[in-house]
Amino acid sequence: MAPSSDDIFKLAEANACWALEDLRCMEEDTFIRTVELLGAVQGFSRPQLMTLKEKAIQVASKVPELMQNIVQISTILSAVTLWCRE
Repeated sequence: MAPSSDDIFKLAEANACWALEDLRCMEEDTFIRTVELLGAVQGFSRPQLMTLKEKAIQVASKVPELMQNIVQISTILSAVTLWCRE
């Protein structure tokens, strides 16, 4: 089940509980609306962060206005980098 914007906003830090397939199926519009909140979640696993990174790349290539959220995307990418170093 792909998360909706409402789901993501309600769950806050508990968004770290989404299955990888759920994150992969997230609609692009949902990702765009929630990228700031997703970028602030600290409990994501490495595979979840990699999935979110893939989603960010996918969406950014199609939606120029997503670049307004570059700080949040950077947060996700930084978390991926930290996991890779461990």
